[in-house]
Amino acid sequence: MNGSGRHFYSVDFAKAIAAFLVVCVHIPLFAFPQSACGTVCKAAYYGAVNSAVPIFFALSGFLLQTRVAVRQHVFPGYLKKILLITAFWYLFYLVAVDVVELLRTHAGFLHSREMFGYLLRKPHGLLLNGTYYHLWFFPSLVSSTALLFLFTTRCRPRTVLVAAGLLYCAGMLGQGYGALLGGPDLHVDTRNGPMSGFLFMAMGFYFEKLRKVRRGCLRYIALGLVVSTAENALLLSAVHRLPLYGLGSVVLVFGLLHFICNEEIRKENPLARIGRYSLGLYALHPFLIYLYGRAGLNDYLLPLAKACIVYGLALLLTIELRNHTRLRTVL
Repeated sequence: MNGSGRHFYSVDFAKAIAAFLVVCVHIPLFAFPQSACGTVCKAAYYGAVNSAVPIFFALSGFLLQTRVAVRQHVFPGYLKKILLITAFWYLFYLVAVDVVELLRTHAGFLHSREMFGYLLRKPHGLLLNGTYYHLWFFPSLVSSTALLFLFTTRCRPRTVLVAAGLLYCAGMLGQGYGALLGGPDLHVDTRNGPMSGFLFMAMGFYFEKLRKVRRGCLRYIALGLVVSTAENALLLSAVHRLPLYGLGSVVLVFGLLHFICNEEIRKENPLARIGRYSLGLYALHPFLIYLYGRAGLNDYLLPLAKACIVYGLALLLTIELRNHTRLRTVL
């Protein structure tokens, strides 16, 4: 339920799909041969699964806008909430991984020492990279929300979108496009921080002002997948880099926002119910993948089965923890 008292089942549906795609990023479902056909298939696969986090950014912006439309000054409260979530999961992974390693090897708190050593060498890593366990989305959401708040209170929507677009283009240069255009390959992971999140959040926040037509969401989504595939294949062939987000991601997210605003799903369904637990699914699945590997089970199941097991266990854990503990705020 958003701040207006209106529930978008399409949002919950999209969250459930995006959460599974995130799992499929970390558990690749296919092995791609070293051939032209394999390159295209790999480009198509990652064009689809890498759309997951942009979807989460866009949905965050969209839901934030629905709250702002009803109550002003919601940004500070939202920032406090995601800062709390970020701090909780940082602490969870810092402690939980050490406990597992201590039980397995009796080697002491190696993970904590590695983490603190990394942060002392690269303090910006705390804000940009999250933990070692794929949680960079949380600090990126914090910085993107802060930028959105800063710009929306001082600039017109068009200015916000242009600024976010320029930052996104700069981020694309760090994902292989710089080398493709003849410049040096920066080898900078510019998915992190606000380089990509700011644009997708701004698209969600201002979508009612962006859209000119009421239908055609599937057309945009299909076009976004095609463009992402072409981008990935080009960069894989030319500079051997796989960009996370590019022009195709923007088109795909635009189509998804059409899908949500047109309320293509008007009634609750099983996927929409699962989508309510997407935060817990996102936060817990890396830990379950880690446990799965530490238990030596990687060679016993097909990747699709492993992905489904991790997704299902993360869902069950989230439901149980939300219902029987005080962790509802961070799940």
